[in-house]
Amino acid sequence: RLKYWDKLSEGHRLNFFDIAVPHKGSSGLYLLEEIIGKDWIFVQAMLPNGISTKLMHKCPVVELYDRLAGESFLTVDGTEHRLDAGTPLEVLPSQVHQLRTHEKPSLNILIMKNSAHIPRNQLHIPVA
Repeated sequence: RLKYWDKLSEGHRLNFFDIAVPHKGSSGLYLLEEIIGKDWIFVQAMLPNGISTKLMHKCPVVELYDRLAGESFLTVDGTEHRLDAGTPLEVLPSQVHQLRTHEKPSLNILIMKNSAHIPRNQLHIPVA
C-alpha cells in the first residue's frame, strides 16, 4: 500500500520492530513506527475485542487509517466506521478518534501526512 500511495521509494526497506511495541493505554501493538518522506507511518496490530486510546491531534495533522487484514472499526467524533481494505479513512485535525476490533484481530496502517517535523510525543492528545 505504501508503494500505491507513493510513500515508498524503490529499494526502501521498512524497519519493523523485532518485537511488537504496546501502545500506551491501548491494546494496539505497533510493528512499525517510521518517518518516510514527510509522513509518520505506523503499522498496528490489534487482537480481538481490542481498543485504542481515544485521541485527537495536537497539531494540524491529517491521519489516514487503512486496514491491511482482519476487521477494524474507527470511531470518529462518535460515529463508528468499518475500515475496508484499500479504502483509507481520513481523520482531520481536532476530530476525536478511536480504533477498535470486534471478534476478529486486525492489521492496520496509519499515515500521518506531512508530520515528519513533529516529535513523536507531540502528535496526539488523549481524550477522556
